[in-house]
Amino acid sequence: MLSPKAVLRIFFQISGLLLVAAVASTVQATTVTVPERDQCDTAADLAAEEYGLPKNLLRALTRTETGRPMDGALVPWPWTLNVAGDGQWFRSRTDALDALRMARASGTTSIDVGCFQINLKWHGRHFSTDHEMLEPLANARYAARFLRSLHAELSDWDLAVGAFHSRTERHAAPYLARLKKIRRNLKKTPEPLHALAERSTNTRASAFPLLRPPAENSVTASASLVSLGTSARPFWSLSGDQR
Repeated sequence: MLSPKAVLRIFFQISGLLLVAAVASTVQATTVTVPERDQCDTAADLAAEEYGLPKNLLRALTRTETGRPMDGALVPWPWTLNVAGDGQWFRSRTDALDALRMARASGTTSIDVGCFQINLKWHGRHFSTDHEMLEPLANARYAARFLRSLHAELSDWDLAVGAFHSRTERHAAPYLARLKKIRRNLKKTPEPLHALAERSTNTRASAFPLLRPPAENSVTASASLVSLGTSARPFWSLSGDQR
């Protein structure tokens, strides 16, 4: 027969397990689902914090890459592809993933993917699957590592942003000017509540090649904004220095 102390010990062990289960259930219940229009921003904020990037730099970058007018604001869109210069926004992750796989099956390798339009030809090897490459946080982390490596090389954030797009000044300069304008406007806009809630619950959703191929462990990608028209033609295109 169990002693009173043994009974109490078993009681407290069971109570502890029940408490842990209750807490886990509460955390799961409060997990925030981030709307699609906020997913690039949420990923940008997390990646910027992890890699120590200047405030709003990645937010401005994802808008320069995939921004589309929505409700009077320029909103980055996670399900964006640019296939050999033909840019498109897709309604869902599934639609974008299907289009990405179809493009790859056709033999196309010049494909820019996701929030930061990471180029498949140069950087696909850094991702285990197409799904991962399209995933906003993985996409943002890759862009953040690339920007950080460029800043380490060039010691200037403006030069790093320009080189993120192109090593050729005549292409880098207008890109940087556009990004700066977008970034200035961001300072007037409060952070989406979805992004704040996402970080407060500690949950996580889960670049443009240069003229030269990247080193073995380096990171790089390319810009491809697209118009609102159904033809989905790129509206940030380059006459030269193509990726």
